[in-house]
Amino acid sequence: MGDEHESGDGSGAVRAYQPSNGTEGDIFMGEFCCRCACEPHDLYGDHDGCPILADTMAYKITDPDYPPEWIERLSDGKHTCTAFRERPEGWDGVPDDPRAVQAKEGVYDALPRDPITGRPVI
Repeated sequence: MGDEHESGDGSGAVRAYQPSNGTEGDIFMGEFCCRCACEPHDLYGDHDGCPILADTMAYKITDPDYPPEWIERLSDGKHTCTAFRERPEGWDGVPDDPRAVQAKEGVYDALPRDPITGRPVI
């Protein structure tokens, strides 16, 4: 984990990203998670939250189960979540499944895979 590799979308080398402190994490979540169709509108409602967000808090960046969706582009140091989908106008508040959306779009196709689990590795 933490190894550099090409992003697969032509944007250059990337590596796994984990905020270094709570403030940085709040900024990242405000920029992505709070505006994403994968995160429920009502955090206390009937819908589960984004599994990516939960896993970034549950695993160390070196853990093989750390989500490959949170990345840092090495060319400019920008952080992003590859599963981010802007909430459309009139969104119903029901979260999308981020990994199902990405699999459908082929986001994971270019990432190296763990030979045992088959999960994308960053």
